[in-house]
Amino acid sequence: MWKRRFLEGDWLVLTAVVAVTAVFAFGLPLRESFQMARFSAPWADVLFRYWTLLGTGWVFLPLMAWVVWRHRPHWRWVLAAMAAFGALNLFLKRVVFAGMLRPAAFAETWGVTITSPVPLHHHYAMPSGHTGTAFVAAAVVALLVRRRWVRWLVWGLALGVGYSRVYLGQHFPRDVVVGMVLGIGVTLICYRWLAPGR
Repeated sequence: MWKRRFLEGDWLVLTAVVAVTAVFAFGLPLRESFQMARFSAPWADVLFRYWTLLGTGWVFLPLMAWVVWRHRPHWRWVLAAMAAFGALNLFLKRVVFAGMLRPAAFAETWGVTITSPVPLHHHYAMPSGHTGTAFVAAAVVALLVRRRWVRWLVWGLALGVGYSRVYLGQHFPRDVVVGMVLGIGVTLICYRWLAPGR
């Protein structure tokens, strides 16, 4: 089933978007990739301040309630994906990439002013947990819902969360790409091994 879903189009387009974003994020120096991915406008400050909330861990509560209500046999692998991503994200941030800094740590050196409607952080940049969380949620919905427009909607919302992290000065594009890949990857692994009938 997951192979058929992948070939239906939205997963293929998503793979292409992640690949192109990765080339951009890792192909340019940090300063250029950050500045090229960021603009500022009052309406965007409001929009992305709230859009980024779709990447908080709280999004898992309504998601899990929906899974239990509408797709009860799938609750184990969905819960496993949420827990596995949370643990992996924490391990990567605090242990593997503990020394990787966020854009605000470089602002003075680069002579750049980062204006953000949210408090700026300096440490634990890699990966973007908000982005990964949004992509776990989007992948869960995409794997369980047949309506293509719903899948496109959740992928769009997740991509918006990723962009919001750069816009708000919280992450470099590379952090967002790694969050995207981890969120999707962990979810697909849990689905592949733990979904009913696998």
